[in-house]
Amino acid sequence: MDGRAAGDGSRAQLVSTLEAAASTAREQHALPHLAVLCQRLAEALRRRWPDADIDLTTLEPYTPRLP
Repeated sequence: MDGRAAGDGSRAQLVSTLEAAASTAREQHALPHLAVLCQRLAEALRRRWPDADIDLTTLEPYTPRLP
């Protein structure tokens, strides 16, 4: 993914997926180590890819990725 152009939607999607996994694990009181790992990975990727550091809650539901 580092080779993809800045702004590639898959970067933000990966960050979102990791954050969702961390949140779900915490809410279900399951897999605490996985929750921490996913959250740390998401934070690291947000720093590595500034274009993926967006507030996904501001997007409309089912917003398509641009090609």
